[in-house]
Amino acid sequence: MRVICEGWRGIPHSYALVHQSQAAALARREGLDVAVRDCPFRGAMPPVRRGLLPAWIEETVAHLPAAADDAAPDLTVRTTHPFDLTAAPGGPTLVLVTAQARPVPPDEMADGRPPAESVAAGGAHIVTPSTWSRERLVADGVPAERVTVVPHGIDTAAWAPLTPRERHGARRDLGWADDEVVVLSVGAMTANKGLDLLLVAFARLVAADDPRLPRVRLVLKGADALFGSRDLVRQHLRGLPNAVAERVAARITYLGGCYGLADMRRLYAAADVYAAPYRGEGFNLPVLEAMACGLPVIVPAGGATDDFVDATCGARIDARRDGPALAPDRAALEAALETAVTDPDWRRAAGEAARVRALAHPDWDGAAGRLLDLAEWLA
Repeated sequence: MRVICEGWRGIPHSYALVHQSQAAALARREGLDVAVRDCPFRGAMPPVRRGLLPAWIEETVAHLPAAADDAAPDLTVRTTHPFDLTAAPGGPTLVLVTAQARPVPPDEMADGRPPAESVAAGGAHIVTPSTWSRERLVADGVPAERVTVVPHGIDTAAWAPLTPRERHGARRDLGWADDEVVVLSVGAMTANKGLDLLLVAFARLVAADDPRLPRVRLVLKGADALFGSRDLVRQHLRGLPNAVAERVAARITYLGGCYGLADMRRLYAAADVYAAPYRGEGFNLPVLEAMACGLPVIVPAGGATDDFVDATCGARIDARRDGPALAPDRAALEAALETAVTDPDWRRAAGEAARVRALAHPDWDGAAGRLLDLAEWLA
């Protein structure tokens, strides 16, 4: 069976990581002849680098042949942006499309049409990584039979807790005191991530004159090369009253560089709790990575993470629907954050449960198997 995987390689973008992980998992299966096709990147291409993924993925993908321009494979798997729903020659074409906190706009489609029109004009089948994303696409007019949920995988050998000695060394290297409780959040820092909600909740926490509260630090890991995350954090801080912003800023650490897998694993596993009060996500892979590293998580109920987060893994805070987005409850977020900071037993139990849930989640081989099953059904 001839398979072509189309996407980006070697850049710190979630679609590039998914593309390479899928291609490597497909290439390890017997009976598949896998090639790759590099797609253009909209905007300035970030520097290509190694070490963003487990070595087996990067080594496998590096040795895959380039697809011929006139190839007509049995299956094409396209993971790129803007979303191109044009059917490739040959067998079925599967295209990753994610819907977050709003309808997918026409400028995110390669043909400039709304998704429903693009699906009707193209012959590709949409794969999307969560029930939430599928529901958003169907609500936008995409026929339900043209979109299938295929969750992203997780390599729980690569994303794993540190030993106590390793964790102590990582916290020392990061400049975190042992008696600090570190709240971590990773992402683009765009509006759908709910950073403004997290900053307000954190500000109220550190402003409280409560002797039960330990020292607490908020660590924000952005992606400056792709999204200008540092400027977005500054904008959110300017939205706070000056006195509050000063108090919060003194307890925030911002990291915006391009981190490889080893450094990201140390960052996750050295923290104490992971917070993602998002308004909308297609999947939210950092939440699953944090869980695999043994972190309890704070997420809204009703969103994409419902597919792999239950109440044992941390806190699923109340959230109402706000059109196509979620509106996490501010009081619930503040209460969850206070519990996470003040209750080490809660953190320990929820972190252990989160690791167990991550271990039960499909790996990349499982994700590849679902793609093949879908292709066989479509064929």
